Amino acid sequence: MYKIILLVLLGAFGSFVQSSPLPPCQEPENLDDLFKNLTYQGNMDFILPPFMNEETNVIPPPEEVQYLTGLRTCPGGTKDLEVGMDTPLSSRSTCPFYFVTTHDSRRYPASITEARCSCTSCLDFDGPSPRNKCEPMYRSIKVIVKHECVNNIWKYKVATYLKQESCTCALPREVKNGQQESSSGSETGDPEPM
Repeated sequence: MYKIILLVLLGAFGSFVQSSPLPPCQEPENLDDLFKNLTYQGNMDFILPPFMNEETNVIPPPEEVQYLTGLRTCPGGTKDLEVGMDTPLSSRSTCPFYFVTTHDSRRYPASITEARCSCTSCLDFDGPSPRNKCEPMYRSIKVIVKHECVNNIWKYKVATYLKQESCTCALPREVKNGQQESSSGSETGDPEPM
């Protein structure tokens, strides 16, 4: 008898829960202020990819990438680059790059402009360098990322996002004693100061 009453009550409660959906989670009113306070406290460091420190939070790839400007295809060599007075560095570099906007609704700011390398090898006059490689350069920036919904308001947590700023020409990494090292990096494996 008790089991039947319990099942009836659970069934009634389940239909009540299903018939009254929760309102969607909303952004906090002070989201801009939260981010502005964060950016004034941030330490902006430039780093190369394999030297990401352990404190860096890994943020999932953006939901959307939109092309903005620059050379999307690798030129045949530096002879093909424009070098006029108004030509931006991104198009005159021996490692040309272009700009995209990445968008991710889970982070604030949702849209961030970043660089992407046009080539995998540095450019020589007649074509790609047989030795030197184009490597992305990153700057760590602070962002806030949606963490959980509490009382229908999104709670955010601070994260470090590695924003690709440009590309640089570098010697390839060499394997020494079973460890991968940069031919020009410091002995500790820390990024070189800029």
